[in-house]
Order: sequence, then C-alpha cells, then structure tokens
Amino acid sequence: MPFELEVHSPIQLTRALLPAMIARRGGTLLVTSGASEHRVQPYLANVGVALGAQRAYARQLAGELAGTGVYAGLWRMYTERDTAEVEVGFTA
Repeated sequence: MPFELEVHSPIQLTRALLPAMIARRGGTLLVTSGASEHRVQPYLANVGVALGAQRAYARQLAGELAGTGVYAGLWRMYTERDTAEVEVGFTA
C-alpha cells in the first residue's frame, strides 16, 4: 500500500495534470513526503522505500520540467522555486 500511495498516486496525478500545465506554460506540482527514507526507522522500512522512490521521482520530474514554466517539488517550493526539496521540522 505505501508504494501505491506514495509513488503511483503522484505519477498518475502528474500524467493527468501536466499536459495542460505545460500547454499554458505554468503550474506547480507539490509532493509531500516524510523523512523515513533517509532517517533509518526499521519499523517504517516499507514506507521508507516508497518515500525514497517518491523523492527520486519528484527530483527527476523537477529536472525534466526546467524551462517549461511548470515547477515540481516538495513542500515550500511553490513560492520560492529555488530547490526541489526542503526538510521541515527534522533534527539531526
């Protein structure tokens, strides 16, 4: 279930929304995620794998969309558009 929710859902939504965004040369795809893919928590291993895949998808998508007027990223990037991800509320 984590993979369907965290990876398949963003891919399906992107496929549905992206063509119109590219056509009008503007739009934002924001993906929310957790940190369990890079902050080891054994009881969340299945979620961590899915979140790692989701994070990679969002970062790759951000790179592919460069120059189209459409932005993809995680969290606060809608207004800043200076990075593809930001960690919020996590400490070392």
